[in-house]
Amino acid sequence: MADEPRKIHITRKGQQFGPYPEDIAKQYLSEGKLQGSDLAWHAGADGWKPLEKLLAGEEKTKAAEPPPTPAAVPPTEDGPPPDTAVHISREGEKHGPYKYETAKIHLEGGQLLPTDSAWYEGMDGWKPLTELYPQVVPGSTQDLAATTAAQPTGHATYNSYDEETQKSTQFMTLGILAIVGVVLPMVMFSPAFNIDFPNFDLEGKSAEYIIAMIGPLIVGITLAAMAKTAKDPVRCGVALGLSLVLMIIITSTQRDGFTNGSFQGQPIIFFIGLTAMLMGCYARHYRPSNLPAYIIAVVGGGFLVLSCLVPAKGQGVPLIETFKAFKGSVVVGLAMMAGLGLKIAASVICFTTTRAKSSHQVATKSDLAIKLLIGGLILAQAIILLGMFIDIFKGGGNFGPKLSFCVTMTIALIKSLAGEGGLYLVPALAGSCLLIGSAAKAR
Repeated sequence: MADEPRKIHITRKGQQFGPYPEDIAKQYLSEGKLQGSDLAWHAGADGWKPLEKLLAGEEKTKAAEPPPTPAAVPPTEDGPPPDTAVHISREGEKHGPYKYETAKIHLEGGQLLPTDSAWYEGMDGWKPLTELYPQVVPGSTQDLAATTAAQPTGHATYNSYDEETQKSTQFMTLGILAIVGVVLPMVMFSPAFNIDFPNFDLEGKSAEYIIAMIGPLIVGITLAAMAKTAKDPVRCGVALGLSLVLMIIITSTQRDGFTNGSFQGQPIIFFIGLTAMLMGCYARHYRPSNLPAYIIAVVGGGFLVLSCLVPAKGQGVPLIETFKAFKGSVVVGLAMMAGLGLKIAASVICFTTTRAKSSHQVATKSDLAIKLLIGGLILAQAIILLGMFIDIFKGGGNFGPKLSFCVTMTIALIKSLAGEGGLYLVPALAGSCLLIGSAAKAR
């Protein structure tokens, strides 16, 4: 079509690159990524010309194929459809899968190595990448087009689009959780059906109390609104500032804070450990070689272990109290064991996943540590709730009121976890996003 943007093919020292849209080629030329002396061609041109001269011309006639390059250009190899999923193995670790054409770009750009093994459905076994792409020169575009090739996808590194999609989804999720924690009502069925909105029962309350009750709703709405409409660092800066200010106010109005019960040990020690470890592990999942992220994750793990040993005011040492709890209630003991055990396990993973590990191992283990830490907190609460249900149904009485009470307690737990998760996880997410920056700038 006459109005279709021209696609510029580039050749340099016998290697062919592109094609690039004309505006992108001009941008790369101005940035120095392409050179004016590079030979260039587009459909309709009468031959290969220096890029600078070609871009200044007005040729627009249609041509089916590029003419022969001044230097030998390898022919396109036969292969499966471009969207075929290609699995990669490097030193026994699996990566991908990547689309067939994407894997080719990564091999040319140096992100995948010629010694990596590859397989896709229909092949009779694993083969070196050089056999899968016999005409590709590994690393041939590394210097010229490193910024144009997408970063390898997978656990260790995501391309810019996928990384931004994940970040925006995570901010949206935390925003929704914070909103749910405020607007979800308490529903009671006995002795009479009643729906109560405790966060909006503000008559006669102090300004600090009102902010503590309604503040998470403001934070949640802000996060949800900015998740896809704003970019970092503005999004992270606003989220971090709002959440920290609100937590300071909540702490001043509720002396026992969110740590009394479900989180054992000194509240401040636990919160520092939780935030630092989540921030560090999240950053290492995206940037495995990031040294500050590694230090933050290890420090966070240290604080979490310390929180198992330092008692809160008026309580015993959490680790010792966990074993004592079995004497009074097996359920409470199991809940505390699950919470502390998974917390310690997550910390140990942080300590042992050093920078000497491969990027894939670091990213995978960091993700596992996050899941263990958050999962342990949720599991501890769920075990306590389950134990409560068992005790209720063991006793006598009508089934209906018991079931109604269990539903009420379940809603209360959901409201509590949503509110705490939607607010107290924000500093870790926002801080880690500020730490790692964007995928486009990561090299």
